[in-house]
Amino acid sequence: SIDRAGPSTTFLAICRQSGSLEIYDLSKVDGTRGIISVPSTNGGSEGPVSGSSLVWRSSGCGLGTSVLTQNGSKAPRIPRMHSTRAAEIRFFFAGPSTSAWSSDSDTTASTAAELPLGGALAPLRALCLLVETDLGDVHLYTASERGAAIDFARTPTGMVGRPSKIQANHTVKLQRRKIIAVPSSDPLNTYRHNRLNRFAAISGQSGLFAGTTRPFWVVSERGAPAVVQHRARHVAPAGGKDVPVAGFCCDIALPDTSSGGDNDGFLTLHERIGQVGSQRLTVFDGLSDIFAPLGLFPGGGLCIQKVPLGVTVRGIQFIDDVTISSATRPLYAVLISREIEADQGLLDNDGLSPEERQKIKDEKEAEKIRRQVEADLGGFEVEQEWVEEIEHDDYFKVDASLGKAPSLPKRLFELWLVDAASGWSVIDSHQLSEVEHGTSMEVMTLSELIPDTGTALAASNQDNFENDLFIVVGTGIIDKDGEDVAAKGRILLFNVTRHTEEQVEKGEAHAEMTFVYDKDIALGPVTSLSCLSSEGKNRLVVGAGAEISLEQWTGTKLLQVGFFHVNMQVQRISIFKSFFLLSDA
Repeated sequence: SIDRAGPSTTFLAICRQSGSLEIYDLSKVDGTRGIISVPSTNGGSEGPVSGSSLVWRSSGCGLGTSVLTQNGSKAPRIPRMHSTRAAEIRFFFAGPSTSAWSSDSDTTASTAAELPLGGALAPLRALCLLVETDLGDVHLYTASERGAAIDFARTPTGMVGRPSKIQANHTVKLQRRKIIAVPSSDPLNTYRHNRLNRFAAISGQSGLFAGTTRPFWVVSERGAPAVVQHRARHVAPAGGKDVPVAGFCCDIALPDTSSGGDNDGFLTLHERIGQVGSQRLTVFDGLSDIFAPLGLFPGGGLCIQKVPLGVTVRGIQFIDDVTISSATRPLYAVLISREIEADQGLLDNDGLSPEERQKIKDEKEAEKIRRQVEADLGGFEVEQEWVEEIEHDDYFKVDASLGKAPSLPKRLFELWLVDAASGWSVIDSHQLSEVEHGTSMEVMTLSELIPDTGTALAASNQDNFENDLFIVVGTGIIDKDGEDVAAKGRILLFNVTRHTEEQVEKGEAHAEMTFVYDKDIALGPVTSLSCLSSEGKNRLVVGAGAEISLEQWTGTKLLQVGFFHVNMQVQRISIFKSFFLLSDA
């Protein structure tokens, strides 16, 4: 049976040295004689003779054929300079594990030429074939239906399966020192353990683990097989043994502390660093992070899980403080923005009577005349004075009979405190003003330093000071006074405190974020925030407009202690030792 939850019919696959792959139906094999006969087929026929135990045959298995077709008439080309053959083959399903087959899967094939796999070829499950050659090459094939027949198309894995030259040199060195035995000169008669291990219920998924020279997993990603590299700690370099992972076992029931049930785990046995022959046994409770519904496989042995938040993430940073955040309950500071629709119903109806509107209009006209007279007597342009003291006004009148004022799309920025252990839930937040844009965010520790005024208290504080953890947010205030006025910025400091176990039991969150201090920056939007560490003291470096300022935290406010003017718009500041690396916008 190809899968432990599969149909009751059992098949036997044989790959010969010539590259011929043959699949037999064991229910039609003569068990009394124990002989599997290969009946002759009619030339050009699509399938084998009716009633025979052979249900599928192809040529080129182990030779790198791109497609294994049923009864392929053209044999592949045999390599001239070297000989290769299939050392091990394994059929398996990649995709969600099923406890019971659907009614379509339980139906048997009408003819012997049809493999009973129609129900298994579901959109999320793929029938695959993995072939390992005696040279170490790995070929992955995926089944596809072609009418009444099934073909296996080769799927690129993007990895090298053969041993490296460094491994070969290391093996020769160990053999010369008689640490390991010299392999037999006849590899055909040498026994080797299985390296291709299929599994059916690890984190609710089916697939295959290949314990080859470079171990890897074959799992399903969006219905197609994907290769994920297997990495483990304290693994000995290849050469002492043929493969680093010597053993694999699945279907291990492990207790799940979160749900109270059991997890289907697995264990691996790999060669350990140190003396040749030392091994390490590792037990895993599953691969839930890999097989999560929103999991991704970027390659390189990494697994990424996508977390939909429903907003645009502008910045995210881990709060690296053991008193607040830990490995079991990590907390993150997230700067986000979300789109909103601002209501402009005030333009449709301001709630004033015609007499009140006429009175306001007359007052504005009188103010305009007064400004014009003052400008003529003072000898300056009225436009410049008017722009500096610009006021928002209704420059047009909405005719409600033609339609009302539409909603205006705007962007609202917020600072979130997110608990990753609770499903990335937002445990605290702070909303910026409507015209304020979050441009930068950093989690840093600032030293509480009193300005050097020459007193004894200030002198003692230079050596005895405390470091406070802050979430520092830089903003830009845009379009507050119109597009003709230059934008300004603001710096906001937030403190994070963790609640006690008694407070958590009462229903409060594990931590909270408190607004501490803000400072207006007239140079422009705050585009960069960095922490400068010098002589054990931490200060804040702010990049705003074409200016770099150095701010010192005094315990109650930020005090500027240094600045530098650059002839460019500062976009980002990177501090390397005592050097500042600046990037232009």
